Amino acid sequence: MIMTSPTLERRMAVYCASDSQRGAFAPFADLVGLLNHGGGDDGLTELAPALSLHPLYDATLPTPPFEGALPTRFGLTDRPFDVIVLPAGYDLSDAAAVEPSPPLAAWLRWHHARGAWLCGLGSGVLTLAAAGLLDHRHAAIPPRHAPMVRSRYPNIAFSHAAAIAEQDRVLTAAETSSVFILVTMLAGRIHSHGLAERYRRVCGIRESRIPDETLFPVRRNEDMLVAEARAWIVAHLREDIDTAAIAAQFHVSARTLSRRFQQAMTISPAGFLRLARMDAALSMLQRTRFSVEQIAHLVGYRDVSFFRDAFRAHTGMTPRSFRMKKDGPDVWQPMAR
Repeated sequence: MIMTSPTLERRMAVYCASDSQRGAFAPFADLVGLLNHGGGDDGLTELAPALSLHPLYDATLPTPPFEGALPTRFGLTDRPFDVIVLPAGYDLSDAAAVEPSPPLAAWLRWHHARGAWLCGLGSGVLTLAAAGLLDHRHAAIPPRHAPMVRSRYPNIAFSHAAAIAEQDRVLTAAETSSVFILVTMLAGRIHSHGLAERYRRVCGIRESRIPDETLFPVRRNEDMLVAEARAWIVAHLREDIDTAAIAAQFHVSARTLSRRFQQAMTISPAGFLRLARMDAALSMLQRTRFSVEQIAHLVGYRDVSFFRDAFRAHTGMTPRSFRMKKDGPDVWQPMAR
């Protein structure tokens, strides 16, 4: 499991408006969960940044949009956030609805001036535009609002070639379906390549879809339920979970979840869970000094003998044999037991 240092903590705020899409918020929470459950660099880095998530909402609202969201009056503090996320709203028909309040706009500008990353998704991009944070920058604009943005904010440079754009610590995604690519990019920028790579594999994004460039291609035909469930599964590998428990997290039946997995991935949720556990075990065996027993427990196997049998069925060799195999200079040698 990756060791994090509180002194290197990266603080991520997600601004929750009254109509914010919960589905656009969940992938950021999954990223934090993935790191906290040992899914980042798999122990390769001893002092990696910790990640914390802070869902915030305007204290003038009568009730919080989400359970657990914290009220804020957008004051300027001694400890700014490292990342601020503006997720999309459910109703994008009224562009005026995303006009930020003066305190929110000033808060966003203040954070960016002090080095924070800003991420806008869907209508959240319009909030950044209205706050003046996209002027003279490339941005991915929701297509339905492109005419309005051209008219109202003429200094924004449209990124026609991509659904995601990055410039000067501002990440924008035109469509919420691109959130997984955006989170992968963000993980690499604020934390480590290891965490970004782990999240990319969890979400099933081909490496060719995440080049180290400013503009990124559109990711189409994404089943949000399956993608979010995959991320949740890997963030909770060590727990005793099954298809019913996974489905309950997303308020669907086990039958519905299984059907969506089969349609999107030709595999069941239980099958994906087994593969994810094996993938995590393979990575830890190659890149850490953890014992086989430790790794078995970290990936969710309480019975070490059962883990060894499952590993042999998956790879054709024992965990110890796999670790001892000469497979390049990056493979760790096992510790004496």
